[in-house]
Amino acid sequence: MSSLSPLPPPFDPNKNLHPMWRQAFHWLNQSHVLSPEANRILSLPTSTVEDLADILSDGIVLCNLLNYLVPGIIKYTDVSLRPQKSRFLCLQNIRLFLDACRQGLHFRDRDLFDPYMLFDKYDLDKIVETLSKISRLEVAKRKNLTPFPSSSPVNYANIQKEDNISILPIMRSLDEPIPTPDISMMNNDDDSRALLYYASPETIVAPVEQNTLYGCLIEKKRDNHKAFLPRDHCVKELLDTELNYRDSLNQIVTHFIEPLQLKIDERKKIFLNISEIHSLHSEFYEDLCRAGRNEKGRTSRIVELFTKWQDRFLIYAKYCSELPDAQEFLDRKIKQDSSFAQKLEQCRQKAGELGKFQLRDTVVLPFQRIVKYSLLLHTMKKNVPSTDPNGEIKRQLLEKAEHLMTDVNQYINEAKRAHDNLKVINNIEKTICDIKLPSDRCLRSYGRFIADEQFTVYEDGHRNGTRTIFLFDRVLLICKVKGSEKYTFRAALFIQGCQIEELKAAKREFPFILRDTMKHEFKFVAKTEEKRSFWLKNLRDAIDRCSNPEFSENGHFFQMKSFDDMSPRCDHCNRYLCGIFYQGYECSRCQKKLHRECIKKIGTCIHRASIARMQSFDRGSIELPRAFSNASNVNNHNHVYALYDYDGTLNNNNSRTAVNRFGDRHIKVNEGDELEILEDDDEHIWKVKNLRTNEIGLIPATLVGINDSNSQKTIQRSSTTLAETSSMVCDCETWYLDISRHQAEEILKNDSVPNNTFLVRKQGKNEGHAISIKHNNEVYHIRIYTHEFEGSIKHYLVDSLLFDSLQSLIQYYQTHSLEDRFPPVKSSLVHPIAHVCSHDMLLLPATL
Repeated sequence: MSSLSPLPPPFDPNKNLHPMWRQAFHWLNQSHVLSPEANRILSLPTSTVEDLADILSDGIVLCNLLNYLVPGIIKYTDVSLRPQKSRFLCLQNIRLFLDACRQGLHFRDRDLFDPYMLFDKYDLDKIVETLSKISRLEVAKRKNLTPFPSSSPVNYANIQKEDNISILPIMRSLDEPIPTPDISMMNNDDDSRALLYYASPETIVAPVEQNTLYGCLIEKKRDNHKAFLPRDHCVKELLDTELNYRDSLNQIVTHFIEPLQLKIDERKKIFLNISEIHSLHSEFYEDLCRAGRNEKGRTSRIVELFTKWQDRFLIYAKYCSELPDAQEFLDRKIKQDSSFAQKLEQCRQKAGELGKFQLRDTVVLPFQRIVKYSLLLHTMKKNVPSTDPNGEIKRQLLEKAEHLMTDVNQYINEAKRAHDNLKVINNIEKTICDIKLPSDRCLRSYGRFIADEQFTVYEDGHRNGTRTIFLFDRVLLICKVKGSEKYTFRAALFIQGCQIEELKAAKREFPFILRDTMKHEFKFVAKTEEKRSFWLKNLRDAIDRCSNPEFSENGHFFQMKSFDDMSPRCDHCNRYLCGIFYQGYECSRCQKKLHRECIKKIGTCIHRASIARMQSFDRGSIELPRAFSNASNVNNHNHVYALYDYDGTLNNNNSRTAVNRFGDRHIKVNEGDELEILEDDDEHIWKVKNLRTNEIGLIPATLVGINDSNSQKTIQRSSTTLAETSSMVCDCETWYLDISRHQAEEILKNDSVPNNTFLVRKQGKNEGHAISIKHNNEVYHIRIYTHEFEGSIKHYLVDSLLFDSLQSLIQYYQTHSLEDRFPPVKSSLVHPIAHVCSHDMLLLPATL
């Protein structure tokens, strides 16, 4: 029996030859940009360069690094602080780092790495090499950082621990107290506030200086309220801190806003709505004094006061959401406008105690104050004496007030989160260069951004290749990478009614299928089981949010809805519907507004929606974008037609539908039947009249297409639609030639042939076909694919915009640009070859 192999030698931190990536880790640790958890992982003897890449892959540490070396080189408002391994957001952060290296540090492209190297974790030596070059810059040496690689050994075991100053928690939970760092340990030349911090999703932005600022200005002792017993010290603290806060807001207004005399738009960008907050708290303090004046009934008066003022505190949502942008604008104006900077310094010197702090730190006070109310009320509840005969009643009242202010905190939190999500959505919309939404729609109309990833994608069995997937509440976008930072739109799947099928993994491929209501099928192949599980969960959650059976129970028809009210409340629990958009659900019949979890608790709907209410109900969130469809808005057309045969059997398997529709039954229709829409208030089922049979009943909403007298009939096929024009006469003899590729090039290269002239020919030895087109004096060849779909042969180009015949495909691209399908050709098929060439130049066309 062979002996066991010896164990590897223990890790020696003083070994002469340290891997270069470990020296990079030591240097990053010296730079105070690694979190304690990252330090722990990378200090393990078993850690590898892949662990370092994993920690750097979201780009936050890299952005921290440059802002530590050169304060302000990267706008922290541009950095996505919660990328949560989103490919789009992580790459965006990495590109911010690389752009700052180019523009601020004058690096050449050959000195940098490709962003995909870091995120996909390959050629990792290039990342370490870039960090090494940064370590040798003068800005790094001025921070007393040791450049690497170093020939001398590095003692990792004795690295000084400076975790308390290395990470700046500018993002914290609303309910979590912010720890006070040891300010004395911070170097005066370090602009530490430029750093960023890993944060949980339940966070809003505020810099570390706020704790010291709040303690000096708000928590200082006052003698205004002496007539309190020792057990009432919490009430005294509430009154004292409220008075201090009111006075601090007044000083900001009188010593900064008024003397600076900024333009209206600049004042709003820097100070936001702080003047309104000042007015609010001037009134609130007077009411609070009256409520706390006499001990008898004080608790109930304070609770009534917070109940009365709860809605007015929601103005903090705007302030806290836009605070980072305000600080960024202030920093930029100070740097660019010397006269403003000088005037600001003069104001600060005249501001007394408030002038001890920079204005960018002072404007954090409102954020810090609003989160304190729930903590103060909680402390008051805990300190109710156990001997008080009314103690239980007082604790219940104070708990109610605490919940009210916690609800305010949650509202502000969700508003901040939605504000950040909208920024991400806007960036995604800008990077998808050829997506065209309806004029009254933007990408946010399709819900919140959830996740993105790269998959190998198969559409109806045809391999499309690697695609980037963006998942929103209501739609999944499939895009192709175009260059380093752009995407071209390829397809969309509406989440409503989709079905998921998990396939068996094989050969390091982890596939699953997403199938829509039209049985249009996309297969996605993930690289790991972890990634597949993550996406299956997100997709199932998205489908549940759109089409849970609970939404149509008890006669209701609930849909996700964005509410314009300042303070929308749930009609069941009376708590806020939090956020900026898609805050909750609304029934199209009774217009009740609910949280998702409150839907199953609501009773029977006793209202039948009026036609006016149905028409005014917001269906924009489920309309097909024009990039996905050439159809007009269905809501603008009462007369539609059936896209396919429907035998009405859905009703036999779905008794709930019949109940919800008050006895209406599904009807049979044939493909092409003209239909009149009677009710379209529900996403799933519409009530129509079949004009062929005069029968009235229900059909699936996905069945209809639009009869538009001004354009060709439009046929909807899930994520894309195709236009077939029966009135157009196809004359294949004008563009079809039975010639070879070489012969096509000879004909089209002739000087007498104008640009955008085209012909169709056989594809090599195969039985397929190809388009040859002259564009910008170059000849391009575009293969026409065929695929069997539902028993018939379909024709298409590089993706599945399917056509029943070759003629209909050519007719379509005579009026639509080829750029989306074949980027080098930015034109439609303009000139059939027979229209521009003499018969002597052409061979006789073959018969199709």
